[in-house]
Amino acid sequence: MWEDGEDGEDGEDGEDGEDGEDGEDGEDGEDGEAGEDGEDGEDGEDGEDGVDGED
Repeated sequence: MWEDGEDGEDGEDGEDGEDGEDGEDGEDGEDGEAGEDGEDGEDGEDGEDGVDGED
């Protein structure tokens, strides 16, 4: 009987396929709620009374 010959060398790898397309962007989130109004400032002090005129 004949002996088997040696295996041939492996062929080269094929080229990589192209990348798939990017997915679509997600939707924007909802806006946050408005903040509450700040408190009113305190009233200023009253001015002093003027000096009375002489009689």
